[in-house]
Amino acid sequence: MEQNQAPHRLLLIDDDVGILRLLSDFLTKEGYVVVTAAGGREAIASLAGQAPDLVVMDLQMPGVNGFEVLAQIRRQHAAMPVIVVTGYGSEDVAVQALRRGADDYLPKPLRLGALASRIRANLERAAWRAAQERAEDRFRQSAIELSGQVRGFLAAAADVLRAVRDELAQSGAAPGALEVVEKLSQAFRADDPAAALRALTAELGAPPTGSPKSEGRIPKEAREPKPE
Repeated sequence: MEQNQAPHRLLLIDDDVGILRLLSDFLTKEGYVVVTAAGGREAIASLAGQAPDLVVMDLQMPGVNGFEVLAQIRRQHAAMPVIVVTGYGSEDVAVQALRRGADDYLPKPLRLGALASRIRANLERAAWRAAQERAEDRFRQSAIELSGQVRGFLAAAADVLRAVRDELAQSGAAPGALEVVEKLSQAFRADDPAAALRALTAELGAPPTGSPKSEGRIPKEAREPKPE
């Protein structure tokens, strides 16, 4: 844990008070702020207060079991890391917990070194995800701001083009030229300026319709004399 970083807050949930005391003492020495809950009901009440950074929870508890607590955690804190603890031979239960939203699991009996390692790994993963989400939010905000700036520039360019069209009209420019300038101004103000400009470019680059392909040419039959 970095020196300048505030200690992470952990919530430990287990109906065995002895295990809670053991884990709490160990993780406190590891530098964490530890809150304990002796059962599912106490855990749900604790979650209504200050949210922890990570939860370590036994699945098999009387009354409100671990799956009910896990569901409550996911309703309130979608991204909070949750490590579930299961007994030997409970791999199917662990898989079910992972499918329901748990991030990791450890078998009993717990090894303290493995628990500390998994807690660090899950906290680092959560921090990376949070940083990625913040970066994506900043990127989206920048894109929105840039889009607004580009639209402002295009709107200003459209106004300039309309002023140019008016000047051309007063100077007696050809109607075709005035139409091109007007269409270009409209493309700059379109919902999708890039698509509008591509369509206008294709329209201006198309050959005129109705022009005879053989204009000015004499058919071969008319040039060659017929045999007598």
